[in-house]
Amino acid sequence: GGGGGEVVAETEVVEVKKSMLVPVATLLLVYVNSQWTRSALYYFVNFAEDTAARPGAARQFLNVDLGFNTTQYALLASFGFNLFYSVFSVLAGTLIDGAERRRRERLGAAEGDASAKSGFFARLPSPNPIAIACFGWAAATLAQSRAGSFAPFCGLRVMQGLAQAFLAPAAYSYLARAVPRDRLATANSVYSSGVYLGGALASASTVMNQAIGWRATTTAIGTYGVLASALAYFVLPAYSDAGTEKKATETKKKSGAAAEAERVASEVVEVEPTEKQVKPATSHSFLESLKMLLSSRIVALIYITAAVRFCAGYSIGVWTAAFFQQRFPESAALFGVTNAVIVGVCGVTSSILGGFITDALRRHAPRPIARRASVLVPLVGSAIPAP
Repeated sequence: GGGGGEVVAETEVVEVKKSMLVPVATLLLVYVNSQWTRSALYYFVNFAEDTAARPGAARQFLNVDLGFNTTQYALLASFGFNLFYSVFSVLAGTLIDGAERRRRERLGAAEGDASAKSGFFARLPSPNPIAIACFGWAAATLAQSRAGSFAPFCGLRVMQGLAQAFLAPAAYSYLARAVPRDRLATANSVYSSGVYLGGALASASTVMNQAIGWRATTTAIGTYGVLASALAYFVLPAYSDAGTEKKATETKKKSGAAAEAERVASEVVEVEPTEKQVKPATSHSFLESLKMLLSSRIVALIYITAAVRFCAGYSIGVWTAAFFQQRFPESAALFGVTNAVIVGVCGVTSSILGGFITDALRRHAPRPIARRASVLVPLVGSAIPAP
């Protein structure tokens, strides 16, 4: 009866959460390392005039050891990473889309071919861009710990940006396949919380830096990255299509009102589908894809607001730690730990809560609100701290 149906529904929810846990946790570990890698630099510098004369300054401060000034630091922390990261993120998205199409074609071709599924190499996990990218920036990080001057360190920073450019498009594409659509916002929010956990670890690196120096701390960060890449290589392929397979199975089981309710709950588009949107997916060049994206006023506004937001965020991140190191050197460790707690606790809470509320609105709110949940939640969240 009705009670049995409720038990089955609750069991399915528990199974979905369990199936999400491993891949989302793996991606989170990778993303945390990505953010820790790019942000740790901010906590390894001190530009006070008397810094070089302090005992052990070269061991603790990157700028003293490699001999660069504030202008070079600004180049290293901003353009040295972000310029290449932002440009190649767009190109990486195109490459990831192409790789995904080829992956599906290979799966379709091998579906009825038993020989394609046998043999030692066929049983090994296929290389995936997330694991490869993570290993790339981890290797660059380990090499940074051995750098002897500004130029090679800057070059390795560029390599970090190039490798990390592939993470976001690959990770979000993976989550869309591995997680059921009605849980996708929650999964995305858990993954996105890595930016705050990584930032918190970078801030806490102030304490590590004082204890073991910037080179040893950098080595620890790079080693964590190598381990995370190995985990991603072996774990992620097993869950790559769990969400799409579950969705296909549930679609066969459901009909009528239940199917309509799920369809409404899973909608994330804020406008009625256009003719282009309902056509079967086709291959587009990079310029064609970019033109299609920018033709949407909503997407264009998102690009503009995101650019302003990240400009402010990076300005604060790059210079706040350097300012505290210079003005309050005796309280550097206290600042690092306090900032880590604030960034970690508040950032992770807001990220996960936003995803949970979005998914809940899609499933239970009236249709007009459910369809706009992915816009309404961040809009309200951004408006709260505005005053």
